[in-house]
Amino acid sequence: MHQFSLSALLARARTEQAAVQHIAAGMDMPHAVTSKPAALSQFFDLRELSLPSLLNADGIVTSAPAGEPAAKTTSVSASVIANSLVAKAGAHVIVAAERPAPVVNELALYRDAGALVIVDPAAFGTVADGANATTSALPVKSAAITWGDAPNIAFSTAITRRQRKDSGYDVEAAVAHAIVLGLARAADKALLSAIVTALAAAPTFTLGAAAAHGLEFAELRALIGTAATGAAIGQEGTLRAAGVLGELTPTIAETVIGSFARAGVAIHPEIAVHAKRTSLAGNLELTVFANMLPLVPDATAFWKAA
Repeated sequence: MHQFSLSALLARARTEQAAVQHIAAGMDMPHAVTSKPAALSQFFDLRELSLPSLLNADGIVTSAPAGEPAAKTTSVSASVIANSLVAKAGAHVIVAAERPAPVVNELALYRDAGALVIVDPAAFGTVADGANATTSALPVKSAAITWGDAPNIAFSTAITRRQRKDSGYDVEAAVAHAIVLGLARAADKALLSAIVTALAAAPTFTLGAAAAHGLEFAELRALIGTAATGAAIGQEGTLRAAGVLGELTPTIAETVIGSFARAGVAIHPEIAVHAKRTSLAGNLELTVFANMLPLVPDATAFWKAA
């Protein structure tokens, strides 16, 4: 497993030239010069990376994502999941690459990365002797992971020479941790926004509605948005919404209650990192692109709080 290190990429980008010289065969001098951005790009696979340590020269950790202690090896994909609120609530956060398309008679049929499948109990009922059984809907719900439909998300920031010189800590390692935390929060926003959209005209949460859906109270969780709708703090200090154990999130305004084990987020393992030199002093612009896909095979297992 390789360390998620931006140092090598940024070091090369600080001296990257904004032009390409073209020298013909057998010649010593360029016959043409082509302008280009003073930028470099690299692709990282989240499944093959570990987080760098945030220990500084004095052995002090100022902050670190949840999961393993900073001095231990922690995979990036595991850290993203450990810092996702929807994952803590029970949602499936899946780092999934594309599967090769099956080929029949030299024709590619499809290309995907799998699916999130929810299986409900089969609906058995009483049947009189000699009578036919009532046909029920297939007790399986699924959401396909198709990367062609996945939206792009991006993050961009500037790293100045002064920041690298006077920071007193490993700036590149801190940025790597910030990217991991940002991917976790982006996963929360992707799933919660999709659920809120699906619940635009849905009734508000009641225990009776959850019972009618066949959900257990223990699997219910509330994620409370910036409007704090229905939120209350008990005398024991527990945050709840409509009596359901909850947690705060800045990614939505509404409060969503439901069984998060019946939803998920797919994250493409490959992220693109671009570093561009923006000054002669070596100031850099860092941009990261990623892809995420919310998976909500059963939106009826969620409600908004009243």
